[in-house]
Amino acid sequence: MEGIEKSIYEAVGKQLKAARKKKGYSLVEVAKMVGKSKASIKRYEDADVRIDIDTLEAIGRVLDFDAKKLFVSTGMEVMDGFLSDSEYDARLGFKPEMDISEKKEFTSFLISLADKLLENFMRLDIDQQRIVLMMLKFDNVEEILDRIH
Repeated sequence: MEGIEKSIYEAVGKQLKAARKKKGYSLVEVAKMVGKSKASIKRYEDADVRIDIDTLEAIGRVLDFDAKKLFVSTGMEVMDGFLSDSEYDARLGFKPEMDISEKKEFTSFLISLADKLLENFMRLDIDQQRIVLMMLKFDNVEEILDRIH
C-alpha cells in the first residue's frame, strides 16, 4: 500500500482503535469476537495490512459502527487533503453554481451509491470482477484485483 490508499487505511485503523478503546475492549477481546487473531486486529489498526470488507463489517458490529460508511467517509476525508477544492468538486461532479446544501445532498447520494456499488461488486466472483473492471476500461485490472483480494 502507498499514497492515498495507505492514508485511507491508516485513517480507518485509527478509527478502529479509537472505537475499540471507547468500548473498553482489548485487542484479544475484539479478536475473539470477530474470529481473528490479536495480531491481525493490531495490523488492521496499524494499517500494516488491508482489511477486507467482511472483517471490517464484523468489527463494526462488535464496536457499533457502520463499516462501509466509515470506510467511504474516511476515504473522502483523506482525498480532501490531497485535492484542491476545485479538483475535488470536479471529481464529484459539482457545478460551479451549486450551493453548499446542494453539494451536501449530492455527496450523500454519491456515498449511498458507492456503498451499494461496492457491496454488489464484492459479491461477484473474481472473473466477474475482472470483466466489470475491463468494461470500465481500467488498464491495470490485475493490480486492482490483487489489491481487493
